[in-house]
Amino acid sequence: QAQSAVNRRQVVSGALAAAVLGAGSPAFADMLKAKCTTQSCPDAPDSNYKIDTLVVNKGKFTGQGYQFERPTEDYFKRVQVFDRVTARPGSVLLRDKKNPDIAIFSNVEQIKNTDFSWKPTLVDAYTKNFGDKFRLISEVGPVKTGGVDTYTYEYVVETELGSKYEKVHFVSTFSASAENVYIVNAQAKEADWTNIGEILSKCAKSLKVNE
Repeated sequence: QAQSAVNRRQVVSGALAAAVLGAGSPAFADMLKAKCTTQSCPDAPDSNYKIDTLVVNKGKFTGQGYQFERPTEDYFKRVQVFDRVTARPGSVLLRDKKNPDIAIFSNVEQIKNTDFSWKPTLVDAYTKNFGDKFRLISEVGPVKTGGVDTYTYEYVVETELGSKYEKVHFVSTFSASAENVYIVNAQAKEADWTNIGEILSKCAKSLKVNE
């Protein structure tokens, strides 16, 4: 049972674990535990989030490059993940300065998709892992733009965080080309979603790739 709890935390905190990608890769960075020190992470000036665009250039681990909207550095801090198991080369992890449980994560995974048949298995994987603790709110896609098929999911998962169970709200966007899948995931505890959910959803859905 303890092993099951660990697996559940890995799936949720990474949001896009191997079962979702179908690639056998380890779970993504543990976003909910990412924190920075007071010295490196000064308080945000207020609660009125301002948005700008984060551009990730083409590279070995970033495909042809991509961009998405994010709260400015006054509000969200980019966090380095040093764990060799969960860290993803080229990934981006951002967390709210006032609340480490609010985070945005992006990553690129290589896939073989020349026939454009690839589709996220998120719904099936999460239904299998969490049963009635997983609730799908919406599913959109594929939306064809340029050379990618884009899928967006909004969902809530109840999982163990710390010493108690919490509902965590997610919006995850996947854009799949012939060779790469670009991912932006935004998450917060359900209790915080009323205040930050609209902004997180906008950021996750703003993904644009250079393919």
